[in-house]
Amino acid sequence: MTDERDDEMVVAWMRQFASLPMEASSLPDPAYLWWKAQLLRRWDAQRTVVAPLEVGERVQVATGLCGAAILLALLWSSLPTLAAPSGLASPDLMIAIAAAVLLLTVTLVATWWRPSRSV
Repeated sequence: MTDERDDEMVVAWMRQFASLPMEASSLPDPAYLWWKAQLLRRWDAQRTVVAPLEVGERVQVATGLCGAAILLALLWSSLPTLAAPSGLASPDLMIAIAAAVLLLTVTLVATWWRPSRSV
């Protein structure tokens, strides 16, 4: 009994649904699609060309940071006399400032280093 009633309700709903006016779906403008495809092609070509330059920049930054760290390590013993020969600042403070600047630079480069650049 309920199956017949359910069938009648479904048929009534389908008829009501079929009587609704359909909107004419329009396809996008072909010129717009072509323009967008050309733009994406140019972006891909640009990304391909610039990729070696970005790698080179990262290598330069890493080399500079490694050089600064090596220089700081080599001059660690003579840094107090180089940093404050006139006694204006304490040698320990100058060492701490140099180490803090180097660590801050490494931290900033590490956040920049992440490959999160996507279009």
